Amino acid sequence: MFLVFVPVMIPYFSKLNFSMKQIFELQAIFGISIAIFEVPSGYISDIVGRKKSLVIGSFLTALGFSCLLFMQSYFHFVIYEIILALGASLVSGADLSLLYDSLDEITDDRKEKTKAVANIQMSYVGAEAVAGVMASVLILFSFKHVLTAQALGSWIAFITALLIYEPAYKKMDKNAHKENFKKIIKHIFFSEKLLRLIFINLVLWSLCTFVVVWIFQKYWMSLGIELRYFGYIWAFYNIFIGIVGKQVHWLEHKFGATPILIAIAIFPLIGFFGMSLSTGLLGGLLRTLIPSLSWTDSSHSSRCS
Repeated sequence: MFLVFVPVMIPYFSKLNFSMKQIFELQAIFGISIAIFEVPSGYISDIVGRKKSLVIGSFLTALGFSCLLFMQSYFHFVIYEIILALGASLVSGADLSLLYDSLDEITDDRKEKTKAVANIQMSYVGAEAVAGVMASVLILFSFKHVLTAQALGSWIAFITALLIYEPAYKKMDKNAHKENFKKIIKHIFFSEKLLRLIFINLVLWSLCTFVVVWIFQKYWMSLGIELRYFGYIWAFYNIFIGIVGKQVHWLEHKFGATPILIAIAIFPLIGFFGMSLSTGLLGGLLRTLIPSLSWTDSSHSSRCS
């Protein structure tokens, strides 16, 4: 995703005199909202269509980032987080579902599907890397320049969503909501053991990375790193993530899915403990790099079957 604002988000909130407690409260509101909206939004996507879900979600995301230009109070940011969470929930999964449906029309080769998902993961982190560089350049002028670029980028994403082709797929019955939810619950928790473990893994993994990603910027500030370098560091991390992500399909083929999932669980622990022990600049940066080894799509191998 193209998020120019994220690499300098914590310093911006600090500039508005928000404490870390308030910042994490806002992120908790975002996280809770995501948890509330995620399942209904995914269900809505299956009912009304992936493209409609993507368009509505992109519109809400663009609206949220546009409002960010004018928000100052804590209450305003609560509204912003809820709008953004709803938009993100509608977009989440709809983009990958569109990709999977398109691939089903093109090929039955599982290997090709896995490569395609790795490529889209690379496009995500590539966009993040470009956004990081832009953040470091624009922050030399002001935070407003960063926020404006973020809003413009979000509206471009909305326009792009309008132009996307939606392949045919079998929609759920609009008049059988209870039965549909039963199917979803049964599929996630009572079908394949691997799917169930991946689902639990994603919940716990998301919780860990959700918290630490905002600690990173405060951690960099404590190391005395100047704000103008935050975007470059963010870009480097995302390029590194992209390189690792491109190798996931090869690593899975060579070692299997289980060792990959174990590695995803272990690397963050090493990095987090390293951050707590590090006092030097270089060591601190390297230790924040280690958790990023797990920031790849750990579930794509099972979803492309």
